[in-house]
Amino acid sequence: MAVAARYEDALQKTLGGVVVDDRFTTWLWLYLKSATVQWSAQPNFGEFRSPQMRDRMAEIIKSGGFSLPLIEEHRNQAMLPKQSFDWITEARWQNSFIQRRLIEQFGYYSTSPDLVGRDLTIAMVDITSNLTLKQKDNLLNNLKLEWNNRQGTQRQYRWFRDDKEKQKVAFAVEVAKKRYPDLPWYSVFIKDCDDLLVFIDAPPFNQADAEVVLNDTKKKWSQQKYRLSLEGKKEQQNFLLSLEAVDLLKELATKHSLKKNQIMELLVRMESEKGVYISEALKRANPL
Repeated sequence: MAVAARYEDALQKTLGGVVVDDRFTTWLWLYLKSATVQWSAQPNFGEFRSPQMRDRMAEIIKSGGFSLPLIEEHRNQAMLPKQSFDWITEARWQNSFIQRRLIEQFGYYSTSPDLVGRDLTIAMVDITSNLTLKQKDNLLNNLKLEWNNRQGTQRQYRWFRDDKEKQKVAFAVEVAKKRYPDLPWYSVFIKDCDDLLVFIDAPPFNQADAEVVLNDTKKKWSQQKYRLSLEGKKEQQNFLLSLEAVDLLKELATKHSLKKNQIMELLVRMESEKGVYISEALKRANPL
């Protein structure tokens, strides 16, 4: 988690005794952008977290008549104690999950491409102005409960987390593409299990879809692994059998809990070693 930074610059001097750390600066940047949206001439805030941003914010506060008591009042109405967010980690899946829930409830937040991850999650809660602090606290408690329930499904994805993680994830993406051809374009950027969790936990997928993709991936991965293990050892053959022979083959496979190809291989090997059944069958077919 980011450590609060203390600055000695124009913005800090403009706001006097208020500690203008990174979180407060982010809130203030979003607050000022919202407060000046109706101005006839839009102020230049600079790029988020650029070297000029804090100086320009100080100029806007001075020129726009934003008093320190007003800013402090709005800050106190907006920002919960940092301990309220201790349960939120830097994990991409968790932040994506929480951000999506906030967007569903309060709409899209236009911020900056440089504001991402946990910082964005906290900023989205801070900048929601139509909730009291008590309501925000209840919101976070509900999100925490929902996340804990959702996080329980993560154990299904432990199968990906080994030295073959990238190959398995790429395999899962291909499985998903075949089942759902109209996947979003950003599926090409899925490289690891965290990416996959974020991707598969959002529209157009639902939880049932995610489980189908996971199960299909495991099944097809196992089949591919089995086929690769046979390379140089076995060769696929296609041939026709009578319906009677097919039924008998199924019965033998069921009786001995073997696959049909295993039954056939055993029969061929035993006949090659013993030479009993084929010669006997030929004698019966041609008694003379």
